[in-house]
Amino acid sequence: KNEIWLEGALAKILTYPLLFEIYGYDYTPDDMEEPPEGYFYLPDIRDRAFWGSPDGTFGYLKPTLPNIQFINNVQGDLKNTGTPGLATTGTANWQGVIAKASLQNAIYQDDATVRTPSIKCRVKTRYK
Repeated sequence: KNEIWLEGALAKILTYPLLFEIYGYDYTPDDMEEPPEGYFYLPDIRDRAFWGSPDGTFGYLKPTLPNIQFINNVQGDLKNTGTPGLATTGTANWQGVIAKASLQNAIYQDDATVRTPSIKCRVKTRYK
């Protein structure tokens, strides 16, 4: 047969030289060490969406979400709570905390597109 499952298995370079020529070491999982000498990892497409490669390379793409920025505006009476460092009675008008979601989780990125865990691919077609 000339078929193979793309589920992240180790493959022998001598057995699959044409696949190694295409994939190389691009699909070594982030949490794994380099494969043993003479082997490479096949892509693991399980639980991943296909995403057209923006730069013509292969590999995995992590999920992303657009960065969210929170601005907390506070206005009103501040009471003396008896706690040192807190405001006394009076009216205050101030802008509070500015927080970016990207500071909490790398899934949030500036100018990002909503993307599920994906695999970069190149698509070609046949024609006469």
